[in-house]
Amino acid sequence: MIALPTLLITGASGFIGRHVVRALSGDRWQIHGVVRHGADPGVKGVTWHRTDLLRPGAASNLIEQVRPEAIMHLAWNAMPGKFWEAPDNLDWMAASLELYRAFVANGGKRALFAGTCAEYDWSHELLDEADTPLKPATLYGTTKAALFQVLSAAAPRDGVALAWARVFFLYGPFEAEARLVPYVIRALMEERPAECSAGTAERDFMHVEDVAAAMIATLENDYCGPINVASGSCVPIHNIILEIGNQLGRPELIRFGARPTPSGEPRRMAASTTILQDKIGFRKPRSVGEGIAATIDWWRARIKSGG
Repeated sequence: MIALPTLLITGASGFIGRHVVRALSGDRWQIHGVVRHGADPGVKGVTWHRTDLLRPGAASNLIEQVRPEAIMHLAWNAMPGKFWEAPDNLDWMAASLELYRAFVANGGKRALFAGTCAEYDWSHELLDEADTPLKPATLYGTTKAALFQVLSAAAPRDGVALAWARVFFLYGPFEAEARLVPYVIRALMEERPAECSAGTAERDFMHVEDVAAAMIATLENDYCGPINVASGSCVPIHNIILEIGNQLGRPELIRFGARPTPSGEPRRMAASTTILQDKIGFRKPRSVGEGIAATIDWWRARIKSGG
């Protein structure tokens, strides 16, 4: 029997990670998932490791134990409203460097690291991997951009095929309740007003299961370099909120303008998805309407079960 290559996924119980683990085919990889807190997602066929990667030496010990041929690094602080300027962004950058160096030292060859659209200069309305400069406006974006630049310089020397996934805006099952889409869904389901900003800013929203599928497709491709993970469709946030209201039949409960628009918020953040479509071959993610419908169904089931 031919041994399957080993894949290590950090942040495997997180918002993106749990969907990656569920979607990955067990007939192509020996899958190892890393969780930091709480229970693992309970996916069969996965070897689970409970490790705090922020503890010095933890990443090196984990890599030496697993010796993966490939890695998908998703772990980072994503606490809603706090991660942008959280001091531990520096700790995550250091832990990611330790992880990468251990991966190289133990013969790793294929790496996909999760970056962010917050690396870009937001004064540009179309964010393109080749043409848009990196000029992050937050500590989160700065540490991600710095890590990208360091690893991009190191990977060719180290014989590592590195892809860097700049993830845009996402929603779907298991999203933190404080974030926009779950907040509006739960408020309207409970027949409470949903207080929102005017929602005039335009963003590219992608269902988390499509994000996971795009990440897997990128990992299993030979593409190296930065890649936007987004739908390619940029819409006003107002439209997303109104889609939820219309599908739930309670648009009158939405209070647009009840909250101020965040200071300095970019008017438009559109993603170029040419590389994702043409190099990776990932096309036709679900529409916003389809994604919102599936997300509402998930929340209905979760609330019914007492979640």
